[in-house]
Amino acid sequence: MVDPTIEYTERYSGLETLEIGIVGCGEIVENAHLPAYDAAGFAVAGVTDTNAERADTIADQFGVTAYPDLETMVEDVAVVDVAVPPRFQPAIVDTAVDAGCHLLCQKPLAVEFEAAEEICERIAEAGVTAAVNQQMRWEKSIRAVSELLEEGALGTPLRATIEVNIETDWSNWGWMLESPRLEVLFHSIHYLDTMRYLFGEPVGVTSSMARVPDQAAEGETRTHHLLEYPGELRATIDVNHNNWADPYARFRFEGTEGLVRGTIGLFDHYPDSGPDTFEFLAASETEAERYELPDAWFPDAFIGTMGSLLESIEASETPPTHVEDNLETLRLANATYKSWNERRTVDPATVTTDHEPEW
Repeated sequence: MVDPTIEYTERYSGLETLEIGIVGCGEIVENAHLPAYDAAGFAVAGVTDTNAERADTIADQFGVTAYPDLETMVEDVAVVDVAVPPRFQPAIVDTAVDAGCHLLCQKPLAVEFEAAEEICERIAEAGVTAAVNQQMRWEKSIRAVSELLEEGALGTPLRATIEVNIETDWSNWGWMLESPRLEVLFHSIHYLDTMRYLFGEPVGVTSSMARVPDQAAEGETRTHHLLEYPGELRATIDVNHNNWADPYARFRFEGTEGLVRGTIGLFDHYPDSGPDTFEFLAASETEAERYELPDAWFPDAFIGTMGSLLESIEASETPPTHVEDNLETLRLANATYKSWNERRTVDPATVTTDHEPEW
């Protein structure tokens, strides 16, 4: 049995030689990026934000430098960590690579697929190392599922399910309210990426999308996806952001020899957070092995995305969530929109352009 209580602070220790600069000082930086990096002992030189007062506050709180702008910060750091909306990412990438900095990019890599491709080309031309912050791959339960699959403990995978049913106040991210593509591009992209991480590329996706009456957001807020894989594996992602009554977030992965089930603590009591629960039941046993995992996604998983990037830079290797890989996650996200618009199953490999939901 895999022990899901992995300590990333130990796994990614000794990576303090590369100094990090963070672009953006929102709540995610205050509550996830900086606490994770501090716990891991990563070397954070400073932060920058268009709101200088906010940058000063965060810098004082974590004992780092508040830089007046990105151009000044890249002179002092080796790695730029992008934590602002993805529409700003292309310009940030240009400034960072011109200074020879490596990058941990925001997800999605870009709002438009063509812009994401251009970012990949720009990074390749510059010869720097870049990854995308798809940190759910390091969520402790998901990492344990990956190891169980590698060991063959589930046998032949047959069924994979992620269900998240919460109430989300999109006004917390005002710029999202006007986005014609919402839930998939900025939330369920984590679950799509996770399915790719665990099982590879699906050969078909069938999606349904919906809104609710009088919602403030323009885009979709309820989505359902069926991913088809070669053989017998089918994966389902079902997400609703309009549940005013009883939030829950759970996962289940079944195979011929075992199953894993549990809850995603970040969302299971949303907007409050709690520990993950994780259970593994072998087909040959009658009792499941049970664990409770505090801090499994926020902030601990953020150690994984940055730590794996720092390791890759030092070893001159390709990071697990490299930018070219994220193109495939973005392609899959666009395939869900295409499937909904055309009311049919779509092969993600055939999707090369952006698609917006039609109502």
